[in-house]
Amino acid sequence: MPRPSRSILLVNESLGGGGAERQLAQVANGFAADGERVWLASWASAEVPDRYVLSPLVTRVHLRKREPGGGKVAWGLALAASWLRALRLIWRLNPDVIISFSEVSNILVMHVARLTGHPVVASIRTNPEEMFALKPHWRRLALAAYRRAAAIVVQTQGVAEWCLAQCGTRATIIPNMIRTPLPDPLPMTDRLPLITCVGSFFEYKGHAVLIRAFAAVHRQNPHWRLALLGDGPERDHLEALTLDLGLEGAVDFLGFTEDVDAILARSSIFTLASRFEGFPNALIEAMAMGCAAISTDCDYGPGEIITQGENGILVPVNDAEALAAALETLIADDALRARLAMRALAVRTRLSADVVRQDWRALTDSIASASGR
Repeated sequence: MPRPSRSILLVNESLGGGGAERQLAQVANGFAADGERVWLASWASAEVPDRYVLSPLVTRVHLRKREPGGGKVAWGLALAASWLRALRLIWRLNPDVIISFSEVSNILVMHVARLTGHPVVASIRTNPEEMFALKPHWRRLALAAYRRAAAIVVQTQGVAEWCLAQCGTRATIIPNMIRTPLPDPLPMTDRLPLITCVGSFFEYKGHAVLIRAFAAVHRQNPHWRLALLGDGPERDHLEALTLDLGLEGAVDFLGFTEDVDAILARSSIFTLASRFEGFPNALIEAMAMGCAAISTDCDYGPGEIITQGENGILVPVNDAEALAAALETLIADDALRARLAMRALAVRTRLSADVVRQDWRALTDSIASASGR
């Protein structure tokens, strides 16, 4: 008996820049390629540009007509209006499954679905404890949403254990998928003496720690360079720090660029210095491009991607000295760099789009069947 086509509504704040947004676009495109009827709705208006390309088979919906100006009252009114549009959209589409793809959206979607009775998959895309530390008023609302969800999708075993402890709910682990197609990786012998980091410039991403670590190794290895891909509120501080540490001309701030693959292909080492993560896309894509990887052993994600000394190196969080030592080790040992990079390529299979899409398809089939859809 042929498998029935499902109708799936995915919801997020926007399709602006970010790892979760990139994954959302890939998941939506995957469902559409599998023959599902797919809508992707965002709480933001069309004034917030999409940074990721959707299949023409995915119907795009904006729940806000325009971005509100002014203060809290204007935003509150805009939120109420978009909430009502979401309610009307769900009644009209009558989807088999709704997938919410971020913490804020989980709360909003669950309140709408309580009125319509549609099953909702809530997604946790970051470290929930760190998120609640930044926005403590969300904890009660988010936990209530998680408990009412038909399923919770997380990316790591660590967050799954958190869900069980905090919500009494067993989460489904579906890791991020790697973008396809990716170019073939270059051998380590064809790469530049280049250390690369990809990520927005927020304090928790640890760029300052990385720059200090690089300064320590650059004195003995002046031919090595550091490339920082991304942008954000910490940029001015980070640029000033490079000057204070005498790194002028040795650190390149490249902003958001479409040439990430080309830069990773020529990089020898990739470094992630985050204080916390969800499941870092930048790390898995660098490994898939054949970089020797160093990451902080932060909650959550890197420790479930890297096996220490096998396919990468893990270092403590906020420890510039340990990070510098790891960089020095890889700079000094060509064979070790090549060996770690070769073993890292296994993520191309383990986290391939085909494998991860099967996990999403199995979950939506199970939920739709359980709800009689």
